[in-house]
Amino acid sequence: MSINFECQQKCSSCFSYGLEQVINEYVTKIYSPGDKSNGAIKILIVPLCNSCENGSGKCWDDFVKAFLNGGEKLNNYAGILFFTFENSVKGDFAGSIFNKSRMLREFFMCSVPAVTCDYSNILDGIKKLLIKIKNGEKKDKTPIETALGNLNQLKEDVIKKGKNLGINSIEDLSNIYACSEFHTRKTHTSLRKISKMLEDSSPSDDFKKKFKEEYYDVRKKYDIASIIASNPLRYSSLKILVIDDNPSASASRLEEDFKEILPFFPTNTEIHILEEDEYRKFLDADLWKKLLKRDKSAEIKVKILNLVNGTQINEKNDRQTFFDENGKFVYTHIVVDLLIDDYNFGNRIIRELVKFRSYVDTDESREPVIFDIFVYSLSDDIEDITRAFDEGARGYIRKFGRIYSLPALIAKTEDGREKIFGKRKSSVFWKTRNFGKLYHLPHTVIRKLQFTAFLEPIKDCNDEQELQQLMEISKKLSRKWIKDIPKAELHFHLGGAMDEDLIFNLAVNTVRHMKKGLEKKTWERGEKDENFEKVRAIVKEYADNYKQHFEKAGSQGRGNNRGETGSKTLQDWLQSSGNIEKLEEKIKDLKFFPALWETFDQEIKKNDSCTEQNKAEHPGKIIEDWLCREKNLYKEKDKHKKIETVLNDSPEDVFQILSFYIKEYCRIKVSTDDLISLFLVELGSLEGRKEEEIGTFWKDTLIFLDENDRVIQEIKGRMKKEMNPDNLYCVANFLSDECSKCFREFNKLGNKPGEPKKGLIRSLINARERGSDKSKGLAEYMIGSAFTGACHLQYYENIVAAVAYLVSKWVGDCVRYLEIRCSPTGYTSKELDLDRAVQALFDGADGMSRYLYLKKGEFIWTNFIISAKRHKSPYTMAQDIATVVMKRKLATKQDDEDINVLPERLPVSLYQWKRSKIVGIDLAGLETGFRASSFVEDFAPIFKVCSFLTIHAGEEDTEQSIWEAVYKLHANRIGHGLSLKNHPFLMEMARDLQICMELCPTSNCMTRIFKEEDHPFYIYVTEGLNVTINTDDPAWSGTVLSDEYVKAGELYYLAQKDKSEDEKQPLSLWDVLRIVKHGFKSAFISRKEKRTLLRSVEEEVYQKVLWKESVEFSLPELDEK
Repeated sequence: MSINFECQQKCSSCFSYGLEQVINEYVTKIYSPGDKSNGAIKILIVPLCNSCENGSGKCWDDFVKAFLNGGEKLNNYAGILFFTFENSVKGDFAGSIFNKSRMLREFFMCSVPAVTCDYSNILDGIKKLLIKIKNGEKKDKTPIETALGNLNQLKEDVIKKGKNLGINSIEDLSNIYACSEFHTRKTHTSLRKISKMLEDSSPSDDFKKKFKEEYYDVRKKYDIASIIASNPLRYSSLKILVIDDNPSASASRLEEDFKEILPFFPTNTEIHILEEDEYRKFLDADLWKKLLKRDKSAEIKVKILNLVNGTQINEKNDRQTFFDENGKFVYTHIVVDLLIDDYNFGNRIIRELVKFRSYVDTDESREPVIFDIFVYSLSDDIEDITRAFDEGARGYIRKFGRIYSLPALIAKTEDGREKIFGKRKSSVFWKTRNFGKLYHLPHTVIRKLQFTAFLEPIKDCNDEQELQQLMEISKKLSRKWIKDIPKAELHFHLGGAMDEDLIFNLAVNTVRHMKKGLEKKTWERGEKDENFEKVRAIVKEYADNYKQHFEKAGSQGRGNNRGETGSKTLQDWLQSSGNIEKLEEKIKDLKFFPALWETFDQEIKKNDSCTEQNKAEHPGKIIEDWLCREKNLYKEKDKHKKIETVLNDSPEDVFQILSFYIKEYCRIKVSTDDLISLFLVELGSLEGRKEEEIGTFWKDTLIFLDENDRVIQEIKGRMKKEMNPDNLYCVANFLSDECSKCFREFNKLGNKPGEPKKGLIRSLINARERGSDKSKGLAEYMIGSAFTGACHLQYYENIVAAVAYLVSKWVGDCVRYLEIRCSPTGYTSKELDLDRAVQALFDGADGMSRYLYLKKGEFIWTNFIISAKRHKSPYTMAQDIATVVMKRKLATKQDDEDINVLPERLPVSLYQWKRSKIVGIDLAGLETGFRASSFVEDFAPIFKVCSFLTIHAGEEDTEQSIWEAVYKLHANRIGHGLSLKNHPFLMEMARDLQICMELCPTSNCMTRIFKEEDHPFYIYVTEGLNVTINTDDPAWSGTVLSDEYVKAGELYYLAQKDKSEDEKQPLSLWDVLRIVKHGFKSAFISRKEKRTLLRSVEEEVYQKVLWKESVEFSLPELDEK
């Protein structure tokens, strides 16, 4: 299926000129189905021009003429793109073409694949249109052909009904429907006139006439225009019950009203009006008892109005049951008068209807009872009407005056009502409490959020290439939607979040310190350092070889799913397979750092041929001793077997043996961490990185140090004290200059890097780049951990920069609350002690968040969770636990001056800036052999200070691991918890106690060996568990938090594998917002802090939903202030 956009009017005098070519060029880039395409489809571009033909709007007028005169010209098109330069909510002015076209545009947008775009969102509009067309192309008739039939029928009925209102054509209603014009001129001005007339004169025929013309007729015209805009005819037949208390006194008026609107409903729609005194049955408990039992003996007397063949209305009096022969509830909508028996018994009936609907809907073995309730009343008491909405009504219709608004209200909510049938199970989730302020949205918007797919699935697509392209388009749209929503990130490892840019720049600073430790002569004079040169020469050879094999893997077509090269190089070099006889060949061709292993292999062979007196000090003996001691292979005769054993372990072993080799053979003491940093700098040089980029990194990351703020100045003072260089004028500039100089001198010492090769460092850490993104286990996923984490965090400035960099990056994804997991005990191998390492974490978070708050109008609150590793020594774990206990007792006091400071630019809602702190502890690491019950005594101090506790459980182990985490260590949250679905009772308890499951969709799919459709996210959501979405290790997974929500939406849909395509229900926008709220509610902060934070988040969510759903439009000039 190829796509071709055609501009309906190529007007050279307006902005539509050249639009067709530009759009088609863009679509070609994002969508090209290939050889299996099944023909071409055409999409019509309709410019909404105020400038063409001297402002007459000729482009729009030509379009109107095309479809009003039979519409034959439009039947060849599969979709419509309306394009404007005006604001996409209100338009530039009341009489603009955008507003003039509003009624008919909305008709097409709800009836056919059609979108309205302006210059700012046209790309997203095109993507939405492509998906709408693809998902709707299996219908018998083209959508536009069907819609034009509906429009012609509506046009005839409107002209027939509207003659007494002066409506001669549907174009006469366009100006009335324009939102800005109607609200400002037609309504408010008219009401002022009426008020003035009431004050100046007594009621007269002239007054009645003016009242009718100025107010009543305008409202009626608007309601009729709303019918056209919403197109109720697009649905199947409806059955509507009207509950009123006085049909005898006003029967003729009531019946005439519903007869007036009946032609605007689908063919065969029936309206049932209760006969006199029948309303009393709804105030009697006997009727409700029968209804709850689905008793068919429950009957009412009604007058039935039925539209036949679109013109003729049949009337008859009859008895009506509530359930048909198949046990299905017959009514789709119930209209209730509020004032019954001179009192508001209508509210009571609404409550009983809602209770009845909720009760019978729990029985999944029976047909569902799904109907909407509308209020139809003369009551103008705002409390009565508000209460009716709160109790379950979907809309309000003014009795006798606004009956024409009923078809439009039903049409705007009918999509959601129909979708409820397929979403009964998951409705358990979205019925739970969402952000409170969202319930103040218009009811049509709430219904839309509840049943609009967050990630639109692509159905009935047999072309794999086309399916992938369309799914990628759908994911981009979802990613953009969630990116603007404030979110909380609760499962975020510091080491796993360090991307290639961060670890490279931190490695440069580590090499700067390393050079200072090895130098014999001053670096400033530019004289060579022999020790540094020796170490650098050894590492450079391995970096060069890594680049060669990276390029070789790319040339062999081992690209990842993003089309980049070199995705499997590290995986190939770290894993060995096949016969032992072929090991030597594998070492040369495929292994990690092949030159290193080849050297070791040769040295061991030389050692075997040496005489006994020379053998003791030979390099081969040194290597052999290390292999035997560390790998416990004393009795292994095959030396190659020893090498193969090391090759199957992590890259950290590679650098450990290299460090051991340099120390014993070259007599230079270099740590494993320093060698890793040196290797990363070498790779950065081979990538073609520039010293200017290094300088920019340090200036941008530590930009907050330039601010004249008390909190920031305290941080700056601590950094100066820690670094203690002579004449330190500015920390950021100093690091920028020194690291740039280090890299410049570093490149001078070696050969030119040659042709740059991007992606070398990323291929080390990113599981996607290694081709390890398809469920290959936790060990494979964590291979890149050797190049991130503690090895770069041994210096104060590195810790500050790492945290500040990540805080700045995550606020760009609209993360408002972030909990970073880290192990500061691992940062003390060189010059830092534990307290200073922890303070560096706080300084990085507070400095950057304070700067973003004061200068950028952005808010993020970052806290820390100490991560205790299962496999670490008891002493290290004791240090981790002691850190949490001490910081819990000595929590940083937050001065009122810090909290109440106002930013220069206000964010959407006014957040309060907060200092970072340690809020809990995490038990992490490989689960197998280290279950929670083994650490009960270790965690006793944590229990005494009542600290928050989260535990990695059920990620790679069974549900027993989760059981022990809950019952032995009393976990507040569970990291991953993938195997919880295998223990129904434990899952039920987790739901009832709202124990949070920290799901990380991308890493879960990479580490857990199961198919994506077996991921438990769908089960947890439908069962009502407290679920949050997180990234885990975003640099290893190659994601940000918005990507994880998109992945969750994909997993939710895939899990419904046992359902047909029509039965499957995607995750809705309402579901997503509820999960977002879970993230903030599950944060490790006090109840008071949580409530304060949630109030601000709720306000921001509400405002952004208003913008996204076009209820309001943003004011850039206000936002800038």
